[in-house]
Amino acid sequence: MHILSYGGWITIFVLLPNALSIVLPPRNVPTAKARSSAFDRLMQVIERVGQATSFAIPFFYFVKAGDVAFGKAALVLMGALLAVYYASWLRYFVKRQFRSFFEPLLFLPLPMAVIPVLYFLVGAYVLESAYLLAAAILLGCGHLYVTWKEYERVRTAR
Repeated sequence: MHILSYGGWITIFVLLPNALSIVLPPRNVPTAKARSSAFDRLMQVIERVGQATSFAIPFFYFVKAGDVAFGKAALVLMGALLAVYYASWLRYFVKRQFRSFFEPLLFLPLPMAVIPVLYFLVGAYVLESAYLLAAAILLGCGHLYVTWKEYERVRTAR
């Protein structure tokens, strides 16, 4: 197997800007914490489980879908999603404002939450992994809900 066929790259590529944000943290983070319901806490758990499994599962797979036309199209789509995700991160790194995490990109609301979910869903196809598909669905349910709630908190804190 070629090194680029290693499924772990899927996780590494999506986490690179997150690692950089540790060194370049956001400014103007609202200090007021929102009250969270039992459902909010459940969704946070679902988000964390989705994140942990979506990040871990690709390391146990190799890219299998690159040898057929639809598989190559899926890889191109993953690359395009990653490019838009990096553009969203670039906008954050330029501004370094907490609210930048929630600003729409062109027509896409909450791109920094939506794109990783789409990326891992396509990644499930590329890796031919039902496990990653299930993890990405969990990630989508939790991450989109939690991000939306945080967006509402930030929007009302202005």
